[in-house]
Amino acid sequence: MLIFDFIYLASFFLSLFESILVLGVLVPGSLLIITFIYYLDTFSELLLLCFCIGLGSFLGSIISFYIGKNIKLNYPRAKSFALIYGNVSIFLAKFFGPLKSLIPFVFASLKFNQTKFIILDFTASFIWSISYVLFFKILKDIWFTSKCVALLIFSTIVMTYLIISRIFNNKIKG
Repeated sequence: MLIFDFIYLASFFLSLFESILVLGVLVPGSLLIITFIYYLDTFSELLLLCFCIGLGSFLGSIISFYIGKNIKLNYPRAKSFALIYGNVSIFLAKFFGPLKSLIPFVFASLKFNQTKFIILDFTASFIWSISYVLFFKILKDIWFTSKCVALLIFSTIVMTYLIISRIFNNKIKG
C-alpha cells in the first residue's frame, strides 16, 4: 500500500511543479506519471490518480497566474498563442509541455478575468488529467495484448503531434 501512497503524492507534486512557471520546463512530470499508470489497474486507483494529477495541475496554474499578476516578463510566442486561440489556449496548453506553465502567466499579464481563468483552468485540468490517464491506460493494455498495434498507434500519435506542432508554429510565426 505504501507504493500506492507514493504514486499519488508524487503524481500530485509532479503535476503541480510541471504547471508552475519556470519549474514546468525543468520537471518532466508527465513522463514520470506515465510510469505510474503502469502500476495501477482498478478504476478507483485510476480515478484517484486523475484527481491527484488534475488538482496538482490546477493549483500549479493558479500559482503561475498569480506570478503573472505580479511580475511582468515578455514571452512573445506564448502571448501570440494566447491571443490567437483565446480561451481555448488554456485547454490546449495542458497538452503542450512548457505552454502548460506559460499560458496562465501570460493570461495574468494580459489582465485576463481571474474568475473566468479559474473556471476554465479547473475544467481544463481535470479534462486533461482524465484523458491523459485513460489514453496511457488504454495504450498500456493494447501494448500487452498486441505490440504491433501499439507501435502503430504510438507512431500515429507522434506523427499527429509533430504535424499539429508544426501548424501551431506556423500560425504563431505568420
